[in-house]
Amino acid sequence: MMNNIVLIVVICLCVSFAILTIFGVLKWYEKQRELKKKATDQLVNRCYRILSILDIVMDRYMPHQTKLLLVDYLLTIIPKLGSHQRYGQELADKLSELFKIRDQLKSSAKLADKGRVTQSDQLSKIQASLSSLPALIKGFALNGIVDKQTAKQQVELIRYGNSLAYHDLLVHQADSDVDMDKKARALEKYRTALVEMEKVAAIGEAQKDIDRLKRIIESVEQALFTNRSTGGS
Repeated sequence: MMNNIVLIVVICLCVSFAILTIFGVLKWYEKQRELKKKATDQLVNRCYRILSILDIVMDRYMPHQTKLLLVDYLLTIIPKLGSHQRYGQELADKLSELFKIRDQLKSSAKLADKGRVTQSDQLSKIQASLSSLPALIKGFALNGIVDKQTAKQQVELIRYGNSLAYHDLLVHQADSDVDMDKKARALEKYRTALVEMEKVAAIGEAQKDIDRLKRIIESVEQALFTNRSTGGS
């Protein structure tokens, strides 16, 4: 009798342990599934964010190596997202265009200087996109996608692109002011553009803009001085 009771207790304990083990395993698998889904959703969001940046930021303001890095990243990640229930195919449809862009980037050491900022809202979008890039590049460095020195160089070039975009808007506005004979107002904007470019003077390409702005400022100052000396406006 006692043996039967012990046997029943042991069986109950074993069954309970088995149930708890199965429940634990199922819970673990569910947790892993949720983590995988979260990680996949994050990758999808990142891909769309990068695609948006590539679409918004003109090549003039995007470092060549940064654009190549972003395109290569998308070409690596998107094929792995093909099974994503909602966005996998939509992202996969971008691959052919991305391959074309990569081929163009690899065939040229420098991006074409096409398009410039001419509107304030345009500048806001470009600067917002560029401002999100340093954190992304640093993340690539932490994950070994790019080495730290290269990441540092690219972050500096992104900063230059940000200043260059602001410079272009100011110069565009100042040129319009000169055309309307608003030289004093133009001079203020040229000077602000000069200050902006001097912030990134360590980047070699900035020097030509700095030199050009100094010549323009000198010319406008002389024109203003002549006008005032002769009683003009």
